Amino acid sequence: MGDKYMDPYTPKTGAIVSLSFGKFLRACILWQVVRFVVINLRMIVLILKSKH
Repeated sequence: MGDKYMDPYTPKTGAIVSLSFGKFLRACILWQVVRFVVINLRMIVLILKSKH
């Protein structure tokens, strides 16, 4: 609590450092499109299940 400055990516900060595969997935446009479609399909299914 008394620290005014912490070095980034030290265990004290609690920041998660991505590995190379995680960085690749964040930068891959094809993976982002697939995730977008999957999330949208899940939302559509959820909306269709709700019967108002």
